[in-house]
Amino acid sequence: MMEDADVEDEIMRRKAVFIVSQKRTAETSRILLDAARTDPDREVRGQAIFWLSQVPGDSTVIALDSILQASTDPELQEKALFALSQHRSPKAGAALRARPPDALALRESSTSRAT
Repeated sequence: MMEDADVEDEIMRRKAVFIVSQKRTAETSRILLDAARTDPDREVRGQAIFWLSQVPGDSTVIALDSILQASTDPELQEKALFALSQHRSPKAGAALRARPPDALALRESSTSRAT
């Protein structure tokens, strides 16, 4: 069972991810990527990935693509794939086209077997 302080920390980190996402500074992509990769709460990581899709710039696309390639969590990979699809840039389109067509299907079949 989680302690009240732990729950409060997660709530604060979720709010912080949203606030950072609205600032659109040079640091926004880096901070959200750090949260997406290292936060102990899966919900915070997922929200950071979602908000990365709203941050313009090639560094954001590179960040999302790195999550898609490096994450071992199929749910976060799907969020990264969706975020890339929402990012309106030529680099995001290129990153999506670079994915093997069966990559997501393989991921889905492996997760459905695990449940």
